[in-house]
Amino acid sequence: MRAALAVTVLILVAACASGDEPLRAGDLDERFEVAGVNVTILGGAIATADGVDVDLRELVESSIAAVADAIDVPPVRVIVRVEPSQAIPGIGVGGFADPRTGDVSVALDPAHDPFDDALRHRIPDVLAHELHHSTRILRGPGYGRSLAEAFVTEGLAQRFVVEAFPDVPLAPWADALTPDEERETWDRAQDALDETYSWELHEEWFFGTGDVPHWAGYTIGFNIVGFYLQAENTTAAAAVTAAGDEILERSGYAP
Repeated sequence: MRAALAVTVLILVAACASGDEPLRAGDLDERFEVAGVNVTILGGAIATADGVDVDLRELVESSIAAVADAIDVPPVRVIVRVEPSQAIPGIGVGGFADPRTGDVSVALDPAHDPFDDALRHRIPDVLAHELHHSTRILRGPGYGRSLAEAFVTEGLAQRFVVEAFPDVPLAPWADALTPDEERETWDRAQDALDETYSWELHEEWFFGTGDVPHWAGYTIGFNIVGFYLQAENTTAAAAVTAAGDEILERSGYAP
């Protein structure tokens, strides 16, 4: 979600994946590389996934490989760990792409039920979403400097998830508003579109910390980009480095 979360960003509340923090004894599960992406799995995540009959390493490997087949993912780091406080409530998995480095962190909450479905569905979703952010961050134009650009970046990332993993159920944040709510929220957003992007602004428009509906920014962004992709007959993979203001202008978005 990235810087969407922070500006991931999927999305989502998670910890920075700088990879600079020291590992505690016994903390490392596995470390490997997929398509130039360096992956570290920590904190018993593999054993936890094994407990629900999910091969976490294979799932992460295949997900990153599918993403790399579609977009030119830069050589970033991905850290996957059991960290319930950083997973999305009610989802069981959370992700974050560092807006400075593009490195990705993925947090797991084994208490989520059913955890096996959370892994199988949301690991591909989060990795596609965050690595799309990583590519946009490092290959240009960046996450975005305004709320409008944040809408577009988040929408692109979630549209890419649909392209890369069409069999994965649509994430709830992509369809979180009724048509009336979307129109009302978009009308309210007009005065904020050019505001300088900040984490506080992200929390308000994407996580509903004020009186904006929860996940509203993700749904609006998803639909803006949907209009754009249809109008331009293109894909979110092809548009990964397209300018946010250009996408919004050409989308003709009108909820």
